[in-house]
Amino acid sequence: MQKNAFTLIELLVVIVIIGILATISVAQFNIYQEKARIARTQAFWSQLERLMLAKETADDLPRSASFDFEENYEDQSLNQNNLVMSGSVTYPTDTFPGISGKSVHFSRGTNLRNTNPKNMPAVDYCISYFLKVPDWTVGNNIIVTEKTSNFFNNTQQKFSSYVAKAGSSYGYQRLNSNKSLENDTWYHIVQSAKGNKFELYIDGTKHDELEIDSYDITYKMNGGNTTFKLLLGYSGTEIYLDKVNIWPFACKTP
Repeated sequence: MQKNAFTLIELLVVIVIIGILATISVAQFNIYQEKARIARTQAFWSQLERLMLAKETADDLPRSASFDFEENYEDQSLNQNNLVMSGSVTYPTDTFPGISGKSVHFSRGTNLRNTNPKNMPAVDYCISYFLKVPDWTVGNNIIVTEKTSNFFNNTQQKFSSYVAKAGSSYGYQRLNSNKSLENDTWYHIVQSAKGNKFELYIDGTKHDELEIDSYDITYKMNGGNTTFKLLLGYSGTEIYLDKVNIWPFACKTP
């Protein structure tokens, strides 16, 4: 008698094979996506640095602060806005893929600060840096200046940046990443301000923008008792930073 149908075992084998092929395809797609993200970020960062350097040279406006974290936390800009450490840091050879050198690892409770930095942005600014967070579920400040506070949201694993509104140290509007971010993954963060317009880029893609009438030029912490004009890291949890640059003019994005 001729066999006209698959047996149950044969169908199960086919289903298993299809499942294996689908798993492999998804894994390969994720690899391609990650490679594309890395390439896009490297290109965006390289072009941003080139455009900002051209602006510095053309307008004689040197960057306000620059930290490469090559075994130290000294400011590489002409302003020499060196930092004072509270806690402990290390300098691992763990950086964004394709970016040479070292980064800085903040242990929990560690920060680097300068309470009176020179030539920091007055109105417009551009902040660029690489960031890795081992655990996004624990909230923490990343970079705080007179203009803005960059931190991550422990409830949604999202990056946020507060911009203080005029008249109140605790009244803010916020720029947010448009998706949750992965643990133990390097990201490139860029925040730009030009007048009353603000933009947030992550890995070369614009995530958010806002426009407000005015904003407070001073960020106050600890109930307003202490003002940090330049602060990297602050309690919460451990973070990694690299290639931190602050300019006194808006970002010239590619």
